[in-house]
Amino acid sequence: MPGHAHAAIKAMEARYNHLVSKGKLSEASEYLLSDPNDQTEYLSVQMFTDNAINVCMESTYNFVDTVVSSLVKLHQNIQPLSTFHFGGDEIAGAWKDSPICKAFIADNNHGISTVDELSQYFVERISSITASHNLNLSGWEDGLMHNNIVYPRGQLANSSVAGNAWQNIWEWGVADRAYNLANNGYGVIYNQATHLYFDHPYEPDPQERGYYWAPRFTDTRKSFGFMPEDLYANADFTRAGAPITKEEVLNAATVKTLEHPENVLGLQGSVWTETIRTEEQFEGMTFPRVIALAERAWHSAEWEARDASDELVDEIKRNADYNNFANIVAQKIMPKLEDQGIAFNLPVPGGIIEAGLLQANSPFPGLMIEYSIDNGNTWHVYNETSSPQVAQALIRTRSGSRYSRVASVQ
Repeated sequence: MPGHAHAAIKAMEARYNHLVSKGKLSEASEYLLSDPNDQTEYLSVQMFTDNAINVCMESTYNFVDTVVSSLVKLHQNIQPLSTFHFGGDEIAGAWKDSPICKAFIADNNHGISTVDELSQYFVERISSITASHNLNLSGWEDGLMHNNIVYPRGQLANSSVAGNAWQNIWEWGVADRAYNLANNGYGVIYNQATHLYFDHPYEPDPQERGYYWAPRFTDTRKSFGFMPEDLYANADFTRAGAPITKEEVLNAATVKTLEHPENVLGLQGSVWTETIRTEEQFEGMTFPRVIALAERAWHSAEWEARDASDELVDEIKRNADYNNFANIVAQKIMPKLEDQGIAFNLPVPGGIIEAGLLQANSPFPGLMIEYSIDNGNTWHVYNETSSPQVAQALIRTRSGSRYSRVASVQ
């Protein structure tokens, strides 16, 4: 909240209408989240026109307090709740033509003069509510800043407030948001969309599942190569696939350095599931990329670039480290995942026919590669030491009883 709240808004509208029909007018408005006369036209990224709760209504904060109280009570005898993540992202331009908000802004008692200031007001109210329940607060980066200006940390009542830094699209000039939050006293979770959003495809192919709004693709190697100690050094390509350098990103950044590394709390990967329909699809998008994320989270490699130096990434060492990692994943971890019934993703092999001979390889050395010359009716194990003579072939990787997507080699 306040965005991404369509279900709550509609539930409270239904509650309101039900109680009004019974003549309970005061009770009906107690938890209402929307202004019935709001004429604001906005569209969220997910194509919602009514998914932001109205932050100018006191009933909104009644609702929030009731929800938080219920969650605290639910967890108190199980595992006491310590942090409430309020969201805060993707408001999409709500409230501009809400009569209630116009009246709210006109009331000088709130110290607000524009719609843009409503987000900070909302966060401060949520902070007070959660702090009253002895909770820390978390939110997405854009819930803790506006136009790259971070909300004053001293205005938030919680002992700890953390933000998920996600929107680091290199060419958008927002790659400094993580450092900006950390330097201003917030805890930061690196949740960078270019490397750690696992709803993107493994490779740039129309048959691959996933979005491509941040990078065009994110394979396991890219997640493995993420460097938490120098975020700008991760700059590689724009959304369209054009090369972009660390220097270009730095030039556009307002915040050049991380002054408080102690505020970096860790890494997080995310899988957004609005187009994922099965457990198998979810597991395929998550594994094995999440294993690369874990490797970067608990181990600082010798080849990584670091803020304090101008040293370049040691690509030779990074390639050697990844080769070792990929062998372990293919030969030791994938069989364990299969034993546990996890539908991990298998990479499509690369292949080419040279001088009539099939040459094939896999991003994960040690994976079996199979080929077919009869349109998939029969499959043969590929052996690079005795490449088969073919005119065309289908190829795939295999681990146990699991297979990759099939590629055609002409």
